[in-house]
Amino acid sequence: MKEQIDKVLSEGKLLLDCYKRFNCPTEGDQYKLFVFEAIKIMREDPQLNFFVDFLLNNEGNNLPKQSSGSLFTALSDKDNFACLLGIENEDDDVIDYFDMKFDSLFN
Repeated sequence: MKEQIDKVLSEGKLLLDCYKRFNCPTEGDQYKLFVFEAIKIMREDPQLNFFVDFLLNNEGNNLPKQSSGSLFTALSDKDNFACLLGIENEDDDVIDYFDMKFDSLFN
């Protein structure tokens, strides 16, 4: 499970960095270029396909970055990745590892 956590969180961080590199677009050509690059990153891990649909369906999502429904929050929220990995019912060691890994990458 730790290898899976490492892979998903590392690629999730790549997605967030990609979004930042494109200046956090929400629509237009910059957004399309970002989604194109993001899909290339997500192809490496089928678990991240959740984000493909989210990105394709959220062009024009102009919510402020820290809003719960914003693109930035979707790509940086610990709970999103925990649900994606399905670790809610894992033992404390796995959850602690997830927390440590997430904090080291995203904070």
